[in-house]
Amino acid sequence: MTSDTAAPALAATARDVMDRIRYMVLGTIDEDGCTRTSPVYYVPHRYRDLYWVSNPTSHHSHNLKRDSRLSAVIFDSTVPPGPDQQAVYVAGTAREVEPAALAEHLPRAFRPERGAGAFTAEELTG
Repeated sequence: MTSDTAAPALAATARDVMDRIRYMVLGTIDEDGCTRTSPVYYVPHRYRDLYWVSNPTSHHSHNLKRDSRLSAVIFDSTVPPGPDQQAVYVAGTAREVEPAALAEHLPRAFRPERGAGAFTAEELTG
């Protein structure tokens, strides 16, 4: 592939993986600087924003509250090693959706075609 065709092909592959795969391995940073990984169910929005719901007392939630940097990998663990294995690597920052903004984000964060039930704003607050 030339550089002119590689970027669109890689973007298409990334979209395909994110459309098919329901879980990502989320990487956060512990207080001592060690990494922590957690599998989480997620929903992509426009392939840029990734939504997941975590208990605020979970280890990775504590880590993200202290240090919002994260990394993640999305891949199909059922595919045997080899040329058919595809993955999307993510780096970015996380933030909690504030209660006042939940109504705006709920339609993006919960899509029935992804297979999980939707939470209500009331279930995600308090």
